[in-house]
Amino acid sequence: MKQPLPLTFVDRTDAEDVALDVAGAAGTTLEERARIMEALCRMAAELTAQQADPRRVLDWQDPLPDASQRLLARLRDQYRGR
Repeated sequence: MKQPLPLTFVDRTDAEDVALDVAGAAGTTLEERARIMEALCRMAAELTAQQADPRRVLDWQDPLPDASQRLLARLRDQYRGR
């Protein structure tokens, strides 16, 4: 019997990815979502604390792609009226 491919190997659209990501939370109450968020925050804190340099993890920011930096600069210039 053929085994289905793991989801990570299946080509999906961005919309399908988002729908799959939120499917588990669909229909949950605000209280249930708050418990999920609390559990995720607790897990992130525990994983961060296990790192050799937790401060480095907390201070990390993903670098913006060049295209995003150019777009932000253009938007700032428009805001300033240049």
